[in-house]
Amino acid sequence: MKLLTIQELAEILNAKVTTIYSWINRGSVPHLKFNGLVRFDQAEIQAWIEESRRPHNVTTKQPRKPTYDKDIDATIRKAIDGTIPKEYTQRNEKTDRGQGSKLEVVNGTI
Repeated sequence: MKLLTIQELAEILNAKVTTIYSWINRGSVPHLKFNGLVRFDQAEIQAWIEESRRPHNVTTKQPRKPTYDKDIDATIRKAIDGTIPKEYTQRNEKTDRGQGSKLEVVNGTI
């Protein structure tokens, strides 16, 4: 059994030492601890690398399904119905909708 240090493993994997420490904290890399010293069994690391290998021709992501409504005319109708008011006032042919945001001050009160 050959044991590797963090620096040796970082060189083998071409990774930063901080990345190796992160993997240790997450438990994603096989390691041993002896009185606070961290070491890696070379055979276990080799097996871990082989397990991590993925075939080149297989995709792991599923294609996303479209999230839009397939009936675009119905979507447009819904949007128009939601923005055009149903009732009009006689005052300049404007609607009462949206008037709440404009406050009028009369005799010093709102």
